[in-house]
Amino acid sequence: MKGLVAAWVAAIFAALVATSAAAQSAFPTRTVKFIVPFPGGGINDVLARIIGDKLQAKWGQPVVIENKTGAGGNIGADLAYQSEPDGYTLLLSPPGPLAINQTLYKHLSYKPQDSCRSRWLARCRTSSSCARSCR
Repeated sequence: MKGLVAAWVAAIFAALVATSAAAQSAFPTRTVKFIVPFPGGGINDVLARIIGDKLQAKWGQPVVIENKTGAGGNIGADLAYQSEPDGYTLLLSPPGPLAINQTLYKHLSYKPQDSCRSRWLARCRTSSSCARSCR
């Protein structure tokens, strides 16, 4: 009897997993934008372009790199923070705008700790952030 119940539970679980996987649409379905809060030609820009090329080849969708410089990275971080929370606008940044600037500036127009509102992307030695999607 216990074996029959376990088999039914496993079958229902497998059916739910298969249904939820089939119901998800492919991501992305349109252009993805990387915001780099520093000038073109720097390590952050180069990293974004390398990652963008690889993702564009994998996804089959355009990946646009947009450099928004100024205020120690705050302008680009603010633009990413104000973007639609759908995962199509990502910030690729070193720790400055995400970790350091909140201690240097009294008033920031964005909140690095509010990860549901913003989209942070990559983590490596020169760039840090987190990819999250709140739906």
